[in-house]
Amino acid sequence: MRRSEGPRQDAVLGRKGDAAAVGTLNELALRPIEPGDARVCHELRRRAFLEVFSRFMDETLTSAGAEAYSVSEFSQHLADMPTAVAVAGGEIVGFCTVRRRDEREAELLWLYVRLEHVRRGIGSRLARHAESLVRTRFPDVSRIVLVTGVPAYNQAFYERLGYAKLGTEVVAYPTASATMVKMGKDLHEGNDGQDGQGPTGG
Repeated sequence: MRRSEGPRQDAVLGRKGDAAAVGTLNELALRPIEPGDARVCHELRRRAFLEVFSRFMDETLTSAGAEAYSVSEFSQHLADMPTAVAVAGGEIVGFCTVRRRDEREAELLWLYVRLEHVRRGIGSRLARHAESLVRTRFPDVSRIVLVTGVPAYNQAFYERLGYAKLGTEVVAYPTASATMVKMGKDLHEGNDGQDGQGPTGG
């Protein structure tokens, strides 16, 4: 177990939502983040804490996570790390961000889907795209990991994508900290999991 450093790891978005929002996956486009996207991504993350993660976290941790970054701080983090956004119908419906941890590991730091658009396979697409970003940007890395504070909500989703529980890790926000579940996947195994209709994004 280790204490996180730098940008705080988050649980990434989970299951339930309105299935009528995005049409088909064929309409979904993934592209690199642009400067004007940061405010939307910041709000997607904040809403996830307040409207979803709050069912699984106490009020103190929910608030600490939701308010962990200002828009400008978040924008800088997104600019500094490989990030992609998912776009459908002309709007951003999700995003993913990865970073290198050490010589062996990279991390799926953030993956969020707009709450109205979950259960459409967007999270699965973003998770696989995150792995592609790692392979491209950090070709010597052999494993991708993530940390979730809501495993009851999204651990099964990640297991379907080939991730396994590795242990726990302390995640520190500016005003609170918590022990969360760490999961990982060997990038050389070639297991992309199932897209299906399961949970989107951790």
